[in-house]
Amino acid sequence: IVLPAKPGAVTFNHKTHAAQKCTVCHKDDKGGAIEGFNKTVKKDTAHAKCHDCHKKEAKGPQKCADCHKKGA
Repeated sequence: IVLPAKPGAVTFNHKTHAAQKCTVCHKDDKGGAIEGFNKTVKKDTAHAKCHDCHKKEAKGPQKCADCHKKGA
C-alpha cells in the first residue's frame, strides 16, 4: 500500500505487520478502513499509529527518510 505524503510517499507492507492483531490498526478483526487513513492521510494520525508503535516496539523505521521516499 502506497500512502502519498508531501515529504515523499510511504510504502506500507501489510505482510510484515500480519503478526499484529488487526485491531492494533483496524476498528475490528474484519479489517477495512483505518480511521484517519482515507484518501488524505493526516500526518498526526499516521505518526500516532505508525511511528509511535515502531518506537514502543523498538523495531521498524523511525527516521523520516526511512518511510518517506521521494519519487515513490
